[in-house]
Amino acid sequence: MRTDGPAGAGQGGAGRSARPPRRRAETRRRLLTAAFASFAERGFYGSTVEDICDRAGFTRGAFYSNFTTKEELFFELYSDRTRRLLDRIEETVGRCSAELCAASPERTGQVEADAFAEAVERLLLVQPDDRQWYLINTEFTLHAVRHPAAASGLADRRREVRARTAQLLTYGLAEMGRDLAIDLDVFVRVLFALHEGALEQSYLEPDIVPVGYLERQLIPVLLAALTTRRT
Repeated sequence: MRTDGPAGAGQGGAGRSARPPRRRAETRRRLLTAAFASFAERGFYGSTVEDICDRAGFTRGAFYSNFTTKEELFFELYSDRTRRLLDRIEETVGRCSAELCAASPERTGQVEADAFAEAVERLLLVQPDDRQWYLINTEFTLHAVRHPAAASGLADRRREVRARTAQLLTYGLAEMGRDLAIDLDVFVRVLFALHEGALEQSYLEPDIVPVGYLERQLIPVLLAALTTRRT
């Protein structure tokens, strides 16, 4: 049964003033979950507001009281997923930097190369192998390339992700006693391009290029080549 909100909405009681914000958050959460399922199954273009609402158990009114378009819904989904991923990466960077520094007080070239490889390995472990999200994100990226307004919105959100990634990278390198030798934004863009291109090859040729294989081979080399030891 479709509703404009969760069951029990509109009941009286002391919790009435606090209920609308919680109800709105729950409505948005259910719409995001339904949108992910619909986008994964039907694609961004094939999904309709009606299908998303049916999956979430709401009417169109609930959708349009929270989002104006499917694009806005995708942007919320993108921000939610990247925020949660970066939270996991931040936790891993903090723990990993401390452990690697404690385990490797001597900064020989081989020790640093091993530390880079271990750091990359740990970071890859917190990134899920999510083929469905890859398909959703790739399809919307193609949509954005064709539509300037969508491109601007996606670029803004990717810029936010790169900025936080840059902060985490700077912190991790500082903890390891390293400085980046090239422009920080350029390096982060290279990392993103490598990761996205590697995923494409992995999903096309999984037996030859397993997920994470190219990152494990190349990112430690890039870090060693494009950072310098602090003096």
